[in-house]
Amino acid sequence: MPAEIFYAYWDPAATPLLTELLEATPLVAATAALPTSLEPYLHPQVQRVTPRVALLRQEGVVARLYGDGEEMAEEVADFMARGHEATCLQTLGARGPELPPPAFMGRRILVTRSAAQAGAVLAGLRLRGARPLLLPALRIAPALDARPLETALERVGTYRYILFTSQNAVQNFFAALDAKAIDVRRLGDARIMAVGAATALGLRARGILAEIARVGTAMGLAAQLAGRVRVGDRALLLGPEPPDAALVQALWDLGLQVDGVPIYRTLRGVAPQDATALLREGRPDAVLFYSPSAVQATVAALPEGYLDTVPAVAIGPTTGAACLELGLSVKAQAQSPGLPGILSALREVLSAGAD
Repeated sequence: MPAEIFYAYWDPAATPLLTELLEATPLVAATAALPTSLEPYLHPQVQRVTPRVALLRQEGVVARLYGDGEEMAEEVADFMARGHEATCLQTLGARGPELPPPAFMGRRILVTRSAAQAGAVLAGLRLRGARPLLLPALRIAPALDARPLETALERVGTYRYILFTSQNAVQNFFAALDAKAIDVRRLGDARIMAVGAATALGLRARGILAEIARVGTAMGLAAQLAGRVRVGDRALLLGPEPPDAALVQALWDLGLQVDGVPIYRTLRGVAPQDATALLREGRPDAVLFYSPSAVQATVAALPEGYLDTVPAVAIGPTTGAACLELGLSVKAQAQSPGLPGILSALREVLSAGAD
C-alpha cells in the first residue's frame, strides 16, 4: 500500500506572524528516508535538510509523509489547532507525488531591494524555480546622531509601548542592545508592536512575540492603539531618519508620551561593481521595485534604456508612478505590501508574457 502525504495549508488569518516565513520555507518531513522520486520538487540549493526532511519548491504547503499504519491523529490535530487545513491524498507511488512544476522555473528576476531586506523574496523566488538577481538600490546605515537612541536605551525599562516600524528598526535596535551589553529582559513588561509580518518575524527570532498592526502601515499602529492607552504612558517609536512626524503626532494625540527615535537612515545608490555584475548576467525577465528611490537609483546605475522593455512589478502606486516617469513598463502592481502580494503580481506578469 503506498504511503500517504498529508498537506497542511496555513491560514494567514489564524497565523499572521508566520505568513511570510512559510511562503519562503515549505517543508516536507517523512518517517523514513525521502524517496528519490521527490528530487525534482526539492529546493535547488538547500535540497535535503536531513535524510527525512527537505524544502519543497511549492508555495504555501507543509507536508508530512507517513507509511501504512502510522499513528497520525495527534499530529494532524496539532496542525489544525495551529490554523491548518489538513487533507490526505494517496499520491505517493513509484513516480512520487503529482506536484506541478515550479511557477517561475528558469526565469531571471531582478530584485532591487537592500540586501538586508531581500532575504524573504530571494528565498521565495528560488523556491519557485526562479533565478533571482540582486541589485541593491538602497543601503541601510546607522542614524547620524546616536544620542537619541543612547538616551532611550538608558530608560528602556520605563516604556509601556515599544513600536517597531520595520525590519531595519529591529536589527539596529538589538545591535545597539548588544553593543551596550543590555539584557533584553530590561524591556520589562513593555507591549511590543510591529508594522508588518516580516518585522514581527524579526522580533520572534529574538524571542519576542509582537502584536502586528492589522492595517500594515505605521499609522495603523496609532489606529490600533486608540482607546487602549492610558494618558501619560511612555512609548518608544523606532524607525528611519527622520522620524515620521505625522505618526509621532498621532501617538501624542492618543495621550502617549512619545520618544520618536531615528535608529537608521537609508542611503541611495547602486554600487558600480553590482551594476557591472548584472550587465554580465544579461537582461532579466522582470524587475521588482519596492520604492521610488530604488527606481531612480537603479535606472541611474544602468545604461540608458536598459530596463525600458523589461516588465516591472511595483510594490504600490507611488512606486509605479516613479517607474512610469522614467519610461519603464509597469506590468503589475502588488495588491499587498508583503511577499505574497509581490509574488502574486510577478506571477501575473510572467503568465502574461508566456501567452
